Amino acid sequence: MNELAHQVVTKLAAKNQTLAAVESFTGGQFASAITAIPGASFVFHGGIIPYQTSQKVHLLGLDESELLHHGVVSSWCAKELALHGHRVMKADYVISFTGNAGPSSCDHQPVGRVYLGFHYPQGERVLALDLTGTRAEIQASAVTIALQQLLDWIQ
Repeated sequence: MNELAHQVVTKLAAKNQTLAAVESFTGGQFASAITAIPGASFVFHGGIIPYQTSQKVHLLGLDESELLHHGVVSSWCAKELALHGHRVMKADYVISFTGNAGPSSCDHQPVGRVYLGFHYPQGERVLALDLTGTRAEIQASAVTIALQQLLDWIQ
């Protein structure tokens, strides 16, 4: 993971682009991976961790009725977290994480269901994942996959 984070920071710095994160499901693990890299302060605007549902509404302005309709663990939520994160953080690339790391189902979504939302210069994208392992392994896998996706998409 450290090597991927290093590559993301290096590539963003070379292109004079920036990054931010909205981490519901990973609780700051993505931001921690990025900020462990020297020079991250030149590219990383920061992160927001709206872990509770109410904070997704209060901190980022997600529509509460839509959030209740779609659920926290949903493609809609991942997209909205990234979009609203972009509005607040003003970074070129914003990634959001929402998912269920267990131990039980959440919003009728199985353990391991994860959605990564991306807002970047070319548009928006949501990646749906079904991961396995322990709670920590699911979260770490999501961060690793997000870093790899960013490397692929940074222009």
